[in-house]
Amino acid sequence: MTVGPFSLSFTAVTLVDRLHEKRFFQKVSHSTGKTLLLIDPEDDLREVTQTGLELTTNWKIFTAPSYTEGLRLAIAQKPDAILVNGSMIDLEYSAIFNQLDSHPVTENIPIIAISDRVRLGDKVQFAQLGVMDVIAKPFDSANLGQQIATFLQWNASYPSPYD
Repeated sequence: MTVGPFSLSFTAVTLVDRLHEKRFFQKVSHSTGKTLLLIDPEDDLREVTQTGLELTTNWKIFTAPSYTEGLRLAIAQKPDAILVNGSMIDLEYSAIFNQLDSHPVTENIPIIAISDRVRLGDKVQFAQLGVMDVIAKPFDSANLGQQIATFLQWNASYPSPYD
């Protein structure tokens, strides 16, 4: 087995072809019309998360690079759900949950947090901030849409990458 640029390229292409054959990247059609606001100050993670959700769902994904911009977009767009990435150490991260939970336009929008650590005490703290559920990093971006849909009860079924 040689490990050269040709064999690696062939392997990567073969893997992508197999995933497409298995309908791994098939979008979830029954969730059409859902909107999700992704608030994430980390550029790379925001892009990966957005791309993963766009490849695996039919949701309209709005993104915000800061918590302030996220609050503004949440009020303007009124998404069906909000996904917020950050760290509980960051005071602005905690403040965004309070602001979203207390604003009349956004108070009933479900919020899911992405956090570096998720222990029982953290879940309690997030729940007190009005967060519906918490996703721990690192997460599988290929299954993130399914995980969110399950939390929000948006889906009946998802295509399995193993079918």
